[in-house]
Amino acid sequence: MMLIIVADDDALQRRYVSVVMTKLGHQALEASDGAEALALLMQTEAQILVCDLDMPLMNGLRLTQEIRALNLDRYVHIIMITGSEQNEDRKHALDAGVDDFMTKPFDAATLRVRIGAAARLVEHERQMKEKTRILHEAHERIRTDLEAAATAQRRMLPLGVRSIGDYGFAAAFQPSTFVSGDMFGHFTLGPGRIGFYAIDVSGHGIKAALTSVAFGHLVTSEYFATHATDEDGRPDPARLARVLNGRFHKPDDETYLTMFAGVLEEASGDLVFCQAGYPMPMLARPDRTVRLIGEGGFPIGLWEGAEYHNLSLRLQPGERIVLCSDGATEAEDASGTAFGEERLSALIAQETDRRTEDLPARVAAALAEWRDGRPLEDDLTVLALERRPTA
Repeated sequence: MMLIIVADDDALQRRYVSVVMTKLGHQALEASDGAEALALLMQTEAQILVCDLDMPLMNGLRLTQEIRALNLDRYVHIIMITGSEQNEDRKHALDAGVDDFMTKPFDAATLRVRIGAAARLVEHERQMKEKTRILHEAHERIRTDLEAAATAQRRMLPLGVRSIGDYGFAAAFQPSTFVSGDMFGHFTLGPGRIGFYAIDVSGHGIKAALTSVAFGHLVTSEYFATHATDEDGRPDPARLARVLNGRFHKPDDETYLTMFAGVLEEASGDLVFCQAGYPMPMLARPDRTVRLIGEGGFPIGLWEGAEYHNLSLRLQPGERIVLCSDGATEAEDASGTAFGEERLSALIAQETDRRTEDLPARVAAALAEWRDGRPLEDDLTVLALERRPTA
């Protein structure tokens, strides 16, 4: 049943249309002029209006203009009744927003066809509106769930500043969307030994985030200590990479991740590390020199038979290792120019005299300025490790 307003100053014709509407199963509300019809329209949820063009106080053309100017939450289908000689008026009515016409005199069959067509359009709009409402509610639920997932993911990350003996860690993390494919961690592996890692899962969004969270749950300090050492207890992060490659490789899944993992001896500063496709870290010295370390390596989960190797260096007092995901070097300005390794190296060199705990935030701020405040298109992780200078 449709609620239909019938507006006509001719009481007989108005009544005739109303009776036909009632016989068709609809409810008709009668108005003797345009002003009364407009009031009824605003007071009810009517979506079909049958009105005469010539009415006192407010004619059909003015009524149509007033309706189209209203900020209603629904569309009103307007059928206008005109005389056969009023072709010019019809053009103005179409411009004003009339949907259909009936020419006097008309019969019940014509009225039935016009109302049937209007009712189908109104019902279609109702269905579309309901679908939109359902989609909006689903979107809000997904948004709420993603916000909760993002909060849970951030709680897994060792953000802020942490000291382990003579070593300090600081980190910054900015997901490109709610959730991120980045994950990192650092922990004590036992007396005098520190382990740390950073990963970047391919792709973006929920799938990448789920993989990174699964990695974070899997690679605890105990797991790292067990698999990042050889049978004699010596540091062997390449072994960890091989174990993880076997675990995350799936022939029917193209998802992979890049990783940097290191085992650090606190007393000597000796670092054994494995680079599995992760962007090359930067070694920053107190004399403001910066160099890349690593040899690239193969991502984890991409190829079942991938080989991984260890590299080593000695971290001297006052030196820093800075790991940045590719969201840093690949960040583009408005012209499409990437920030690049050269700018990143220069920035890290400039920060040599500043506190390590401030470095990750400084990198994030420089990237935000580079992009004129636009959000990053990829996830950003900055992890800084410093061997504190001796007194």
